[in-house]
Amino acid sequence: VESNFISRSLINKMTGPLTEQDYEIAKAILDRSLIGLLGDHHLFESVRRFDIFFGFQHTNDTCRASYIQRGANRGHGDGNETSTASTTTTTQLPPRDSFAFQELARKNWMDLRLYRYAQDLFVEQAQMFEGRKFVGATSGRTAQA
Repeated sequence: VESNFISRSLINKMTGPLTEQDYEIAKAILDRSLIGLLGDHHLFESVRRFDIFFGFQHTNDTCRASYIQRGANRGHGDGNETSTASTTTTTQLPPRDSFAFQELARKNWMDLRLYRYAQDLFVEQAQMFEGRKFVGATSGRTAQA
């Protein structure tokens, strides 16, 4: 089992012990770069934010929902992807009160702490995107709704 892989990747410190200073550096990186979170509760809002931030063309809510729910680029690349097969793999976590869960939490303390921070940051950043919608792919601008 990896030890704080996300945090280590973020701060480019793949070996050695992690410190409180490392955590503060990781938070500062998220403060400058977090736009969205992946996961069932945040995915639709994250895609909306990506569209606004990067100026992506948004034309069809049904198409967007389908891509989010089923994924994109399925089939043979001919633009007629109709597969509904899921590529999502679910992993069963051990019960929270088990030794295995506690050991995973201990080995990944910084990732868990940083994810909670990212969730809070995601909520705080909502005001940046509130009332904004996509205007055009070439302009990269957004406008008030």
